[in-house]
Amino acid sequence: MVLLLCLVSSVLISEYFFPLIWVGFIFLLEPFNYRFGGRSLLKAIQEGNPRKIYLLLIAGLICGLLWEFWNFWTRSKWVYTVPFFEEMKGFEMPYLGFMGFPPFAVQAYVMYNTISLFRFGRGWEKFSYQLHLEKRTRLFTAVLTAILIMSFYVLIFRPIDQKTVDSYYPRLKDAYWIEPQYQEELPKVGIATLDDLLSITREKNIRDELALRLFIPKEELIHWIEKSKLVQLKGLGVDNLRLLDGVGVHSVLALTVEDPESLYIRLEEVYRERSIPKKAKIRIWIREAQKQLGVKSSELGVER
Repeated sequence: MVLLLCLVSSVLISEYFFPLIWVGFIFLLEPFNYRFGGRSLLKAIQEGNPRKIYLLLIAGLICGLLWEFWNFWTRSKWVYTVPFFEEMKGFEMPYLGFMGFPPFAVQAYVMYNTISLFRFGRGWEKFSYQLHLEKRTRLFTAVLTAILIMSFYVLIFRPIDQKTVDSYYPRLKDAYWIEPQYQEELPKVGIATLDDLLSITREKNIRDELALRLFIPKEELIHWIEKSKLVQLKGLGVDNLRLLDGVGVHSVLALTVEDPESLYIRLEEVYRERSIPKKAKIRIWIREAQKQLGVKSSELGVER
């Protein structure tokens, strides 16, 4: 019953019950490990030796902390939108989310033990990796396993990219708000990326000089800069910037005064025939815009 609850609810009501997928396979596979003589946590508990479970839980938490530490500083990252827990975060992860790493380590251990059942008990632990070396997996089984693994990657990783990746680091050629002829000219004046554009134009006199060198109005250069700042907000990207353009949000400042609910409704009205970001993602954009300008919602008189 517990297994059914974990697996079904995490699929059908994934927005709220997705963490259960991190424990569901424990209840599914551990009984098989116990029944067929594999390395079993149930058996360890039965023998009065829960040490392995404690070590796995601690290792999972340590790995989770390291994962989120590295994730926080990288340019390409996971940005979490967990219902009810968006405000208080450690790195990018809501604090409660760290509680998912310990059971996930247990689940990974249980799953590997199940795989070891098909390898004559051989595993990665010191006492097991040399078990039954005289027994070899049949060629047919090895080939079939390789095909299944490759099929899994093909079938799973494409949907993962489609469902979880919705913004990419913008390159200069992706900056549709800069005319193509100027995209070709900018590298000639030392601007090869949008980061270069933002760092070089911090001072007004340099902005004025650059506008003269490119033969463009100062207002046009300011427009490029504002768009470049906006597109690089965490989780935004070029595709989402185009959506904001359609509802009149053209700068970081304009985004700071938006109400997430109202902005979401406007996006729905304008883009009826296509999918739009979730409200949680929009809240992240607005929060990041306010953080960049050093303001808070209360200071702007915006109800959240």
